[in-house]
Amino acid sequence: MSPTTRRAALGALVTAFLLSTACGTRVESAAILAAEGHSAAAPAGDSSGFGGAITPTGTAGADSAAISTDPAASAASAGSAGPVAAAAAGTAGSTAEAPRNRAAAAGASPASAGKGTTAGASSAGGAGSGAGSGTGAAAGTTAATAKAATPGAPTAKGCSTPGSPLVIGQVGGFSGIVSNVLLPARIGMQVWVQDINARGGIACHPVKLFQVDDGSDSSRSAAAVRDLVENKKVVALVGSSVPISIVGYRSASEQLKIPSVGGDSLNYDWSQSPVLFPQGATFSATIIGAVKQLADQGKTKLGVIYCVEARNCQDANKVIIDGGDKVAGATVVYRSQISLAQTGFGGQCQAAKDAGAQQVLLAMDGSAISRVMKSCAQIDYFPAIATSPIAIGSSVTQDPNVRKAGVSLAHIAFPWTQADNPAEQRYQQAMARSAPGVASDGATSQAWVAGEMLRTLVDSLGDAGLGDITTELVYRGLANLKGTTLDGLTSPLTFTAGQPKAPENNCYFPVLLTEDKGFVAPNGSRPTCL
Repeated sequence: MSPTTRRAALGALVTAFLLSTACGTRVESAAILAAEGHSAAAPAGDSSGFGGAITPTGTAGADSAAISTDPAASAASAGSAGPVAAAAAGTAGSTAEAPRNRAAAAGASPASAGKGTTAGASSAGGAGSGAGSGTGAAAGTTAATAKAATPGAPTAKGCSTPGSPLVIGQVGGFSGIVSNVLLPARIGMQVWVQDINARGGIACHPVKLFQVDDGSDSSRSAAAVRDLVENKKVVALVGSSVPISIVGYRSASEQLKIPSVGGDSLNYDWSQSPVLFPQGATFSATIIGAVKQLADQGKTKLGVIYCVEARNCQDANKVIIDGGDKVAGATVVYRSQISLAQTGFGGQCQAAKDAGAQQVLLAMDGSAISRVMKSCAQIDYFPAIATSPIAIGSSVTQDPNVRKAGVSLAHIAFPWTQADNPAEQRYQQAMARSAPGVASDGATSQAWVAGEMLRTLVDSLGDAGLGDITTELVYRGLANLKGTTLDGLTSPLTFTAGQPKAPENNCYFPVLLTEDKGFVAPNGSRPTCL
């Protein structure tokens, strides 16, 4: 297939909104990398089943091995670096894409998909085999299984013996051009699984997690969902990070009727589907909230700069056009489309400066944000930036031009900077213990909140949750969530049985990146509602 044909085909699939992680398709990745002075790397293979300890990886994005749930064993394998290698955050994926068998077992009916038995518990030590499992399983996926809680670890309330594993999956763009900002979501889920299993699991069930890298490719994302449901027998998808590949992810999820418990929430789809259940604010609220926070500071003149490569960037602009600027208390004085492959943005910076823009909504990936601000700095122009929390990865956070301008963020859940209540303290402690070399950020925290949403819905089932957890029970538990804040981790969540789509949640958590103090949460752990 020629590059032009492939570009057209992938362009039709891209639909996510991503202020943060690269709005372009995989076709543009080489051009974007070239603009940044890097060479392109093909996506790594799918990651393995995960039973509770975090994989120490030499190269982030590469397949993770089957790991024991025994903390002592995992610490020994990780060496002095602890359970997570620091390189796991923000490193490019492997240089060779593993071959994949995309064939799926077509005989499973959507009504029953995701239900049924989970994989059996492993032998003592908890290490899974290196062989792939199931027909049509993606290459590189290992058959690790969760075992009972670690000896000596606390057992969940009311549990005398562990139940069957609760098998879940996570899909994300953990390799390729967006991996540096999506990888933390993968780590955040691993940290949560390790913590929950050390506490005895959920309602006596140890949690087993399969994580699959879709390389931000829509067709790979659909194949990943199908494999997880039909072969790995997951009962739910939890904390998926698929802002670029959302079309394939959503389509397969709806076909198989598998629920997504929390995720990146960076596009309209999260509030338009009967199977997607966001764990916090809707994406339009995060855009408006980021702009509003700066407008409330007197920066009411707004510039909008958004990428041309994908509809997700254009959707950010649409939110503003459809009245988001008025809700935020801002007035648009400049608007421009750009290409993520551009090396310089001098024209846009000069035009925005001439128009008097005091803040700019940058609907693009983090590396492009840095390049925009580099161009603006050359004309001594430092407008405040409104964008998404996931866009501000560690490299962008340390960019002196970005820090001088200042960044406004509206997070979907609690600010990752805070430890104001026991639930937030548990997150901070788990990250420090299990991922000491990884910076906490918006991606790690929203993955954690997705896990806590799963725990809460299973706990709500009462005695029904003590038996095998099925997809049907997950849906029942979701419908039990009525105004829950997950112990203060998010704004109130309410879902109903058979809902056609998730209700709008217009409450977000303000975060600022400042030049001298770094990240601060001006309202602490209190949400702001539009």
